[in-house]
Amino acid sequence: MSESCGQRASYEPRRYLFRDRKLLNEWQSQAEQKAIDSQKLVDDIAQVEVVAESQDRCVRVVVDSNGALADLTPSEDMYDYEPGELAGTILDLFTQARSDVADQVRDLTSAAWGADSPDVEATMRSTAARTAADRSATNLSSDAAHEVSEEGRDPEGQEGR
Repeated sequence: MSESCGQRASYEPRRYLFRDRKLLNEWQSQAEQKAIDSQKLVDDIAQVEVVAESQDRCVRVVVDSNGALADLTPSEDMYDYEPGELAGTILDLFTQARSDVADQVRDLTSAAWGADSPDVEATMRSTAARTAADRSATNLSSDAAHEVSEEGRDPEGQEGR
């Protein structure tokens, strides 16, 4: 048996070191690109803003990228509304605009991370929970406002203003 058959292949540290450095550089480049892409996504999401306006243009709401009411602009014609009707219109517009914001955020995150990404799914679950809470609050507030406008009293029996 020759000496070379019983011996292991020699270890060439420079070859492996070069390969490992190349892999690390690729990973670093990928991580840097993901950071750039993530910052762009954050910036794009921050720019999302939805305007919803009543058909008669009496009420206009603006909802920001966080789903918060950024602006509420009633026109002089708002006095034509009953209080409960005005409240219901505002809440409906807010809910509609907030839902549109969620759709835009979903579209942006899907484009950045892929529609099947767990991050997109988690974002949408969080948004769905907020929207469901908004719908419940809208229904309760609309019902209470409706009671005030019809009866002149709030649900606890206090005189309306």
